[in-house]
This record gives sequence, C-alpha cells and structure tokens, in this order.
Amino acid sequence: MLAEITAAMRDAGVSIESLIQKGRAGDAGAVMVAIVTHEGPESAVAEALRLLEGSASLTEPPLVLHLLGE
Repeated sequence: MLAEITAAMRDAGVSIESLIQKGRAGDAGAVMVAIVTHEGPESAVAEALRLLEGSASLTEPPLVLHLLGE
C-alpha cells in the first residue's frame, strides 16, 4: 500500500515531508498512514487522491487536514 500511495503522490507532484504508519489492534492487518506534505498546490493533493480512488488497498476514504504555517 505504501508503494501505491507514494506513486500516486509522485505522479501528482506532491512532495512528502514525513510519513507515519501505525497498526490498529483488531483490524485484521489494517494500518493508519499519516502523511505530511511540503507546501504545494492543493490541486496536486486532490489529484493524488483521485489516483487512489477505488483502490482495493484502502479500507476507508482518505482524510485531508489543512495545516496552516506561520
């Protein structure tokens, strides 16, 4: 799944600053992946999410949170 996510981000032109992957107890192999991107256009993130639509690897739809810098 990480390869699929990073390929979608790459293809959409989104630069990853950090990535955290944590397992969840009781979810039969499901894990939470949190990604912080470098600053960039929101349209690129939307494109990455579009590329991941319908992926059998996703157990839930992605959640996007906007972080505002200084």
